[in-house]
Amino acid sequence: MKVKKTDQRSRYTQFTIRKSLLHLLTKKTLKEISVSELCKTAQITRGTFYNHFYDVFDVYDSIEQEFIDQLKTRVESTDVTHLDNKFIFEIIQLIYDNYDLISVLVGDFKDTMLFEKVYDFAREKYISEFVVKRPDIDSNKIKMVFTYIVNGSMGLLIEWIESGMAKTCKVISDEISGFARVLCNAYFGEKLN
Repeated sequence: MKVKKTDQRSRYTQFTIRKSLLHLLTKKTLKEISVSELCKTAQITRGTFYNHFYDVFDVYDSIEQEFIDQLKTRVESTDVTHLDNKFIFEIIQLIYDNYDLISVLVGDFKDTMLFEKVYDFAREKYISEFVVKRPDIDSNKIKMVFTYIVNGSMGLLIEWIESGMAKTCKVISDEISGFARVLCNAYFGEKLN
C-alpha cells in the first residue's frame, strides 16, 4: 500500500475512491474492475488515482485495513476473560456501522480476507488474554474452546448479515456472548466470569 496522504482533500479523494469501489463491487467481482472503470465511477483522473493507490487491489486492501484498525481501536481495552458481551457488541456494532462494506463482502466472503482477519484477531485476543489470566487452565484447551467459539460466532454473524441484520446489535451480541459463557463454563467445569 502507498503511504496515504492525510490532508483533508486527499482523505476525501481516498474516501471517494473507496466508496466507488464498494459501489462497483455490488455489480462485479474485484478481479473484473479496472482502474479506468473505478476512476470513471469516482469521477477522477488516473493520475489522481495513482497518487493514492497502486491498483484496485490496493484500494480494497486499504478498505479492509481501515476496518481492522477500527476494530482494534474499539476493543483494545475490553477484557474478554469476563465473557460479557462488550467485546462481541463492539465487533457487531462495527459491522453494523459498516453495512455497505460488509454487505458487499458477505456474498463472497470466501474470496475476501476480511473475515479471516477478524477471525484471527478475535481468536488471538481471546486466547492470549485467557492464557495470561487463567494459567491454571491448559492452554491447548483454551485454544480449542476459543477456536470453536470464534468459528461458531462467525457463522452466526454471517447468518445475521445475510438476514439483513434483522436482529439488533444488542440481541445478536447477547446471544453470541451467552453461547460463549455456557460453553466455557461447561467445558472448564466452573464459572469463568
